[in-house]
Amino acid sequence: MEFWQYHQPPTTPVARQALNTPGWNHICFESDDLEADYRRLVSHGIELHGPPQDVGSATVLFGRDPDGNVFELLQPGQGAALTVKAMIEEQQGRAVDIARTAWRKQLAAGVAGQ
Repeated sequence: MEFWQYHQPPTTPVARQALNTPGWNHICFESDDLEADYRRLVSHGIELHGPPQDVGSATVLFGRDPDGNVFELLQPGQGAALTVKAMIEEQQGRAVDIARTAWRKQLAAGVAGQ
C-alpha cells in the first residue's frame, strides 16, 4: 500500500465525510502482520484512529490517507474462513485471479482497453 501527497501544487483540502454517510466510506486491505503494519504507519506519521483492535474474528486498524479518505487494515483471526487467500483458493476466486492477471499483462503491454 502506498500513499502519495503532493506538496507542489499543494493538496486541496476537502470536507471530511462522516463514516455513516451513505455510499463508499472506506476501503479495506487484508494484512498478514497488522502489528508490523501499525508500527510502519506510525513511523511515517500516518493519521490513525487508534491502535489495532481485536473484534473477535479479526484484528482491525483504521486510518486516513492524506486526503482524509478512511482505510482499514484487517488481519483475519486464527482459523478464519473468509480471507483473501481462502477466496482465491476457491474455483471462482481462481477465475477472478486469472482474469485480473491477464488484464495486468495487457495493461503492461499497452493493449488493455483496445
